[in-house]
Amino acid sequence: MSENAPSSIPPAIAKVSADPACSKHFVHVYAVVRVKVEVDATNHRAAMTAADERLFGNGFAVSLNPRGIGVIEAGYAEEVVGYLVDEADDPDYEKTRSYSPDHEPQILDDGHRRPPFVSLEDRRVTLTFVPQIWRHDQAIEVDVSEPKDWTVALSLLLERFPTEAEWDANAQIRDDLRHEGDAPQWIRDWPGPFEVRLDDDVADVWSGSDEL
Repeated sequence: MSENAPSSIPPAIAKVSADPACSKHFVHVYAVVRVKVEVDATNHRAAMTAADERLFGNGFAVSLNPRGIGVIEAGYAEEVVGYLVDEADDPDYEKTRSYSPDHEPQILDDGHRRPPFVSLEDRRVTLTFVPQIWRHDQAIEVDVSEPKDWTVALSLLLERFPTEAEWDANAQIRDDLRHEGDAPQWIRDWPGPFEVRLDDDVADVWSGSDEL
């Protein structure tokens, strides 16, 4: 855990903003977003059809809220890269299957539960920030109303943590991830103790990374 807080504006951003030779640009980043939808269905194909209707039937049913410096807006780019279907009564994911954008099965070489193919450079993982305060020399979790999740590139995570064991062992490097990706400013500035946790399934992150 760490207590150091960075400056409110990174030096690189401040330098670019002050350069008179710079002109404003609008960059549209087509990032892949995972949306989990709960439906009742008799089979996987029917489940995907129901999920499409629930997600897209009345406009895109997810609100993407910009929260970083210079991020103006976010919205659905009208593209689906694939589907991953789980069954609620299958905790070991033995019935889980991957499907293409047109609902056709994707055959995998092994039994790993993982999302449809996305290149290593494009894949992202979700991290969760756990803010804490000191009380009687112990770090106690506190509840805040701000968003606690953010994403970083999978390639960056694997560069710093080639194995799950290294993720578990290197708390300081793990904590430094709060300065990476699209972490909200309040997370970057948090002055007290904290923890950074991985939200994604570890099997998806490490076991499946070699095939990406």
